[in-house]
Amino acid sequence: MQTIMVWRETRAPTSAWGGFGGILGVLGYTTSTNNSARGVQGQAGGLSGKTVGVIGVSNSPNGTGVLGYGEGNSGTGSGLLGCCAVGIWGDTSSTASGAAGLVGTADNAQALYLANNSTAHLTANINNVENSTHSVEIVAFQGAFGSCSTDSDGDLHCTGTKSAVVPVDNGARHVALYAVEAPQNWFEDFGSGKLVNGVSTVALEPTFAQTVNTTDYHVFLTPRGDCQGLYVGNVTPTGFEVHELRSGQSDVAFDYRIVALRRGYEGVRLEDKTEMMARLKSGIPQR
Repeated sequence: MQTIMVWRETRAPTSAWGGFGGILGVLGYTTSTNNSARGVQGQAGGLSGKTVGVIGVSNSPNGTGVLGYGEGNSGTGSGLLGCCAVGIWGDTSSTASGAAGLVGTADNAQALYLANNSTAHLTANINNVENSTHSVEIVAFQGAFGSCSTDSDGDLHCTGTKSAVVPVDNGARHVALYAVEAPQNWFEDFGSGKLVNGVSTVALEPTFAQTVNTTDYHVFLTPRGDCQGLYVGNVTPTGFEVHELRSGQSDVAFDYRIVALRRGYEGVRLEDKTEMMARLKSGIPQR
């Protein structure tokens, strides 16, 4: 076993440090263009034990244990570096397709595993700080047969299905229940009422009414007993009336379903996502 300890203080050339010059304890630097060239390599050769090939420690509350640059440092990273105590920081100034500040790969294992034991902090925080353009893709999940992505407007786009997995048979099995899709952004509400002498007034639930465009919505009625039929009348932004056909005077109960367009999305119908899918595909690193 050989142990080497180096305590040497030297100033790093800015070209070797992604433009971030400073005082270093140890400096590894190479200008070789060979595919296997390394500025620094650490290897733990033991075949057992909780060994570590390379370890970086910063005791500062604003320090970074290990900092890695690809080509150079980004403007985003420069603004955030030193924000807080960080174990590993990856950053790149490259704008090339597939470039990344941090990459994890594996053949038959998890390429990335994240865990914490906190009730106050997120296990993962993925944030795009660009604020001038809508519908910017932030996270993409790519598979061989489909994909999902989320964007800066908080929208979720999937080429596959969206379902809830629900236990049945006292938990012995789990089944998928699928979301209903529509060409427009509809919200709906349900309720029950009862006619009195052939008429009833139904008020929209106030909180639901704030989420939809109430100037034009749809109401579907189902009578809960024998009558001459029901129809909707006097539709207003706050509610509607239910009447029995042919001036009937019964006191029949009924169920109703209200369908209205989401407020702020009235003009969106079959929104074209061809360009978005092309951008997602172009962002996959090529072998």
